[in-house]
Amino acid sequence: MIESEDKQKQTKLLLIGETGNGKSSLGNFILKNDVFTVSDSTISETRDVVGENGKGDRKDLIVIDTPSLQESKEFNEKFLNNIVDIVQEEEGINGI
Repeated sequence: MIESEDKQKQTKLLLIGETGNGKSSLGNFILKNDVFTVSDSTISETRDVVGENGKGDRKDLIVIDTPSLQESKEFNEKFLNNIVDIVQEEEGINGI
């Protein structure tokens, strides 16, 4: 029961944007932890919708990193389905 109360108090942030805009870097900064893969390349490192829970003084946060919006139509359909799944699993999103 305590776990579900803590989960309800968590702020859930969804990071969306194009490749190279710093979504993963922003997620790492917000969580104060290098949990998302980052590179200097113009090729996207993020291939799936990935949610990470914060730790310590950031335990009230869940950051959800997403692939680029520049990919193919088929990729975007998979991507959007993954976002819907994670939003339902996390019981909503507090910020995009």
